[in-house]
Amino acid sequence: MANDITGPHLWKLTETGVIKATGNKVVIRRIVYAPAVAADDLVLQEYLSDGSTVKDFCILKAGAADVDWVSIDYGPEGQEVNGLVVGPIDGGTAYVYIKIVKPII
Repeated sequence: MANDITGPHLWKLTETGVIKATGNKVVIRRIVYAPAVAADDLVLQEYLSDGSTVKDFCILKAGAADVDWVSIDYGPEGQEVNGLVVGPIDGGTAYVYIKIVKPII
């Protein structure tokens, strides 16, 4: 399944790659990771101010012996990131709940 960012408030991410380019401000409310197998992990990244370098901002990992979903909640105000890149994702689906995307002006 390919990445699906067509929903205004819920994105489903399954593959590595750039989701939103640098300069786009993405405000994330919550991330839920549904791993495919035990010990799968997900790394989400954002761009630094130079616009060409990415850094990790969220790492979620399944348990070593189970495939329970893992999540992080940024509260009602959310966490603003500069662009969005799916780094390594071992398997499964990341459900990213979006508050708003502020496009490049």
